[in-house]
Amino acid sequence: MNAAMLELISKILFFIGITGIGIIVLRKVPVLAALPKISESAGGDNLALRLKTGIQNSSFGKYISSEIILHKILSKIRILTLKFENMIEGWLRQLRLRAHERNNQINGNSGNNEKGIDNYWGKLMKSTKKIRKKKESEKIAQ
Repeated sequence: MNAAMLELISKILFFIGITGIGIIVLRKVPVLAALPKISESAGGDNLALRLKTGIQNSSFGKYISSEIILHKILSKIRILTLKFENMIEGWLRQLRLRAHERNNQINGNSGNNEKGIDNYWGKLMKSTKKIRKKKESEKIAQ
């Protein structure tokens, strides 16, 4: 298949998907409109809201800002995600290294090659060394 045909197929699938989403949304709008609205008084069981009012009503509550607490929580979450990202990067590095070694073993290369396709530069350097040695030996022989 050529690129134009693949592009046409992807466009058709995209529009079918958008149409399906539109149909689902149109069917659910009347159901959502019929649902009763939730009042704020019904949300009194919210743990975060009770905790916030409890801290604000305490003796040290006037010294603690909710923004500072939110900043600290978000900073901790950011640190955790960076640690997790670093751990995943290490796993990816090991996988790439193993794949590179496997590729070199399959192709019979020594590992000096980045792509593992061939050892062009190594062969070229060996051949030039041989030519130099040959010329040097010819000079000595003369």
